[in-house]
Parts: sequence; C-alpha cells; structure tokens
Amino acid sequence: MNIVEQIEIFPAVTDDEKRAVRALLERYPRMKTMCLAMERRTERTDREEEVRRVYQRMIDDIHTAIMLIVDDEVRLVLEERFFRSRTYKTTIFRFASMSARTIDRRINEGVETVAECLKLWGHNILSKKD
Repeated sequence: MNIVEQIEIFPAVTDDEKRAVRALLERYPRMKTMCLAMERRTERTDREEEVRRVYQRMIDDIHTAIMLIVDDEVRLVLEERFFRSRTYKTTIFRFASMSARTIDRRINEGVETVAECLKLWGHNILSKKD
C-alpha cells in the first residue's frame, strides 16, 4: 500500500515559536548594533568572530523574511516596530489611521510569517543558539 506523505511548504508554527521570534525581533536592533561594532574591530577573538557570524546570518535572514512579506501594511508596521526599535505606543502613533487592534493583527501576521520563513530555512527558533 502506498502512503502519501504531505509536506508543508511553510511549516506550521507553534505559539512558543511565535513568542521566540517576537523576542528575536525585539533583540534585532541590539544584534545589528553589536554586529556593526564587531565588524569595525580590526582584531577579534575566535568567540567574537563566531558571535558576529551567527548574528550576521540571523540579521540577514530576519531582514529577508520581513522583505518577503507581501502585505505592505504588515511589512511597514514590522519595520517601524522592530527595525527602527520603536515602542508599541510610538508605533500606534505612527499608524494613527489604524486602530490598536489592527496594528496588533499586523504585528501578529508579520511575526508568524517571519517564524515560518526562519523555520523553513532551518533555524531552530526555540534554541538559544540561533
């Protein structure tokens, strides 16, 4: 008997993975700043180079995942909130034409999309290493 295995192109993302990606997005500005600072150093220890390399890959993958979001509003809200390191309140003021609930939905949609991409690309979202 032939058993057909269905493969999801975008793997399902759990609530824990969504929370982990949201925390990762909140750390994004700090990771980017740290990576830039390490790149300016002429001499780095092996550990510093490893951290820089891991951070740079994660920064690039997060940036790519956000750029792949089709819905412009979702992408713009995520860029404002996480790339520009804005507070939730500032993000709501920036998008005054949207209700807070709509902004919450946009953020949740974006976080889910980023989580799907990172998971698809082989990141172990729940691990402390990635």
